[in-house]
Amino acid sequence: MEVDESPGPQEIASNLTIGEPTTNEVFDDIYCIGSVSELGGEAGFKIANQTGEFTSLRVIRTQTNKTQVHDLVIRGEFGPDDTFGLETPILPSVDRYRYRVKALNESGGVIDAVNITIADT
Repeated sequence: MEVDESPGPQEIASNLTIGEPTTNEVFDDIYCIGSVSELGGEAGFKIANQTGEFTSLRVIRTQTNKTQVHDLVIRGEFGPDDTFGLETPILPSVDRYRYRVKALNESGGVIDAVNITIADT
């Protein structure tokens, strides 16, 4: 997986797409920092210029047929150097992983959300 250090919506080759955030309050400058291994497994993401407006991330992965596979809440203090990971297809694979990542406030309200698609192409 190639790495694009520029923040904002991006498509890296044809295997990673980061969509437009819903409000741009948290994810206006999200970018992929690369994968754990060249065979796949996990891709790391960074939210640049983080101001600490959210307390947790909710990550929902769905399959092509809209079946929910994972629903994970990542809690913690998110600072400017923090990253989070999303599972990627392991080579060789024709799978496409679709994620909806939501930034939540203390009461669980959604501040911002973004769609991320990762495929092994």
